[in-house]
Amino acid sequence: MRSSVLWPFMLLGESLVQGQVEPQVSRSVDEILRDLPREWDPILRSSLDKDAMLKQPFDGVQMTIPMDYYEQEQEIRYQHFWDSQASDLQRKAYDELAFASDAFNDSAATYQLAQINLLGLFGFPHNKSVAFAYMNEFNEMTNFSNASALFEVGVMHSTGFFGQLPVDDAQALLYYERAAALGDIRAKMALAYRSFYGISVPRDSDRAHFLYSSVAHEVRNHFNDTQWYVFPPYVESYNVRIPDFNGGLLGEKLNTMFTSAKRKRAVRPDITSSFLTALSNGNVVLRFGESRDSSNFEDDDEETDNQIVDAYYMAIDNYMGTYTQYRNVDIAAEILKSALEEYKDSTHFLDNLQRFYYGKCCALLGRIYLRGEGSAPTDIRLAREYLEKALDLAEEAGSVAIDAHTDLGIIEHYFTGNLEIAKTHYLEVTKHQGTKETETAEFQMAVLLGGGATDGAPATHERSGALMGQTKQGGRLTHLEIAALMGNTPAMYEYSSHQESGTGKKEYLDSILTFKNFLEKCEDKVAPHLREAFANLLRDKSEVALWQYALAAEQGFEAAQINAAYLLYQPPLQLEDPPHTPESRAMLAVKYYTNAFSQSNRDAGVVAGDILYRLGQYEQAVAAYRSAAKKRSAQGSWNLGYMYEYGLGVKEDYHLAKRYYEQVPNFILDRFHLGVKLTVWKLRAKSWWARFRNKDVDGLPSKVPNTTFFNFKALFSKQAEIESETSELSRTGLLQDLRSTLIVVLAVFRDTLLLLLRKCAALFIKVDTQPTAEPEHDE
Repeated sequence: MRSSVLWPFMLLGESLVQGQVEPQVSRSVDEILRDLPREWDPILRSSLDKDAMLKQPFDGVQMTIPMDYYEQEQEIRYQHFWDSQASDLQRKAYDELAFASDAFNDSAATYQLAQINLLGLFGFPHNKSVAFAYMNEFNEMTNFSNASALFEVGVMHSTGFFGQLPVDDAQALLYYERAAALGDIRAKMALAYRSFYGISVPRDSDRAHFLYSSVAHEVRNHFNDTQWYVFPPYVESYNVRIPDFNGGLLGEKLNTMFTSAKRKRAVRPDITSSFLTALSNGNVVLRFGESRDSSNFEDDDEETDNQIVDAYYMAIDNYMGTYTQYRNVDIAAEILKSALEEYKDSTHFLDNLQRFYYGKCCALLGRIYLRGEGSAPTDIRLAREYLEKALDLAEEAGSVAIDAHTDLGIIEHYFTGNLEIAKTHYLEVTKHQGTKETETAEFQMAVLLGGGATDGAPATHERSGALMGQTKQGGRLTHLEIAALMGNTPAMYEYSSHQESGTGKKEYLDSILTFKNFLEKCEDKVAPHLREAFANLLRDKSEVALWQYALAAEQGFEAAQINAAYLLYQPPLQLEDPPHTPESRAMLAVKYYTNAFSQSNRDAGVVAGDILYRLGQYEQAVAAYRSAAKKRSAQGSWNLGYMYEYGLGVKEDYHLAKRYYEQVPNFILDRFHLGVKLTVWKLRAKSWWARFRNKDVDGLPSKVPNTTFFNFKALFSKQAEIESETSELSRTGLLQDLRSTLIVVLAVFRDTLLLLLRKCAALFIKVDTQPTAEPEHDE
């Protein structure tokens, strides 16, 4: 008997990522799965729980990601599980599923076996080769009619299943096309992404636009008018680059990309900041505890002033959620109500700082009542009361409660129909650029100017109409464009819908990119596997996380491309050996880093070049560094100069090396001016020495220098592997700090210059009778 089964383990909430399978489940298979142990969820339920994954000082996440990969080790672990770790229940369940699949061609059992081996479900280890075999068997059983399975097999061919198969983009495209025809939105996004960037297919903006817009319209139809215009659902995003939790790809001082880690725990402001000092008239009275354990209030009398601040930040952590903690609006509301109740009779005794945070608590609780979040029903009267109180307290503290202005504008706009008052609130918020509230206010202004609610009812899609018309300053389209550029999700869709009707090429391409960005903002609808991938990293299941990030990477998520590449090949730290990994996985990492670079991640281009350099593919490394340098990457420019200095992948050319070295301070605000100056001096000395030896500088060097890193990092890292130009230092390589590094560089320069002056005086310089002085250098 053949049957089908829903895919219950990858899809969350209202996800649109669905396979074309029937909901009927074989009872025997259902019973087997019910008895098996489920995965533990590493995401906490509230900020009151102790977060074992929190990395001090509250700016990172603790996770273990192995650098090395040995296929034989994976096979040994798999065999060890079946030899000594599998429980009787697991053995029985697996045997029953395998028997149903092999003896009765049961597609439900076959699909579950594929997922068990692919995702390591129910405590089983993952096994790529077994998963691939069962997935192919399932497709044959179902006559290639399951869109989800077809897309997954396409990803397996596109990635070579991380070393298990030959990479076959042609085969992957065939599977993507079939899956897209059956309605899989992941496959549609993958085809759109490839068409727009010309990856393994000719660039085709028209096809990319058609696919992206069709998926965007499908996603839009899953929002009702209230969700779209008034209260957009909050998305707990996991579209984050894993390296950003640990200083980024290149390191904190060398990164050119802003961090993508936005949902970290709320950090209390520095008590010496100008903002807080201004609020307290120069006299900061609140004492912020050094501990960030939000589960404890300070009981000591001298710390009671901190409780309002603690309450607000605990509430905001629960209201917003973090990467290691779900949203918990109910706990947030209880914390806020408790704090407000305690201080309600003594607000006139609070100083400005305390009054400011008391107002913030009022505004947040008012928002909860307005939106009816958690178990609290919508209560417009109570919401207005808290929001107006927040405005008054902020004014008394010399600040502006823009969050309260936003929500009061929504009340007047959609619930009472007082459009002029609503407009006043929105315009007050738009004066404060760069905040989440600003993008909301800009979008609401666009809706209001487009004929939004005038009778107290929420605006509908039809009443708002197509977003065209006014282009004058302050008009509807202006507000819409600002909101879209700031990342407001509904505004991005509406603005793209307007832009696609434009006649210019720029508007057309902007429409494609904005549709793409809109879909990525709706990750809960199109890529729920991003959350599962992050959870699997916390579970120490990096190979399963790699597979799930690869799914999103194929859809065109830049952060997922970085994560997949990072799991395949982590850039080593200064004193670490390069990862031990098969070349096929290293080259797949290069592919994903390169794809991320094409989406404007300059750091990814440098890392791709570094991998190619370590693989000895110098010409390809030069191409990667050159592309990064053209996009104003300081590290890319430095590395390119290094390649020209030693003739790696290019002809040795000191002039070009000097030019690329000297570009570095222009890209990073002269931060490394001294290091560049010293390197150029060294390069000039080398040039003189080459002339003295009659060396053909334009030719390739006879021997590649005995080094694996670049002087740029070596000059400014305390634990650095430096390269020496003298035979005495050629084997040394490691100095402990910047001072030692500079001394060595200056000594090499001095000795080389003195030798040149003694032997080449007649050829290069006009010598006087005075002794040669040592060269001056910057202190």
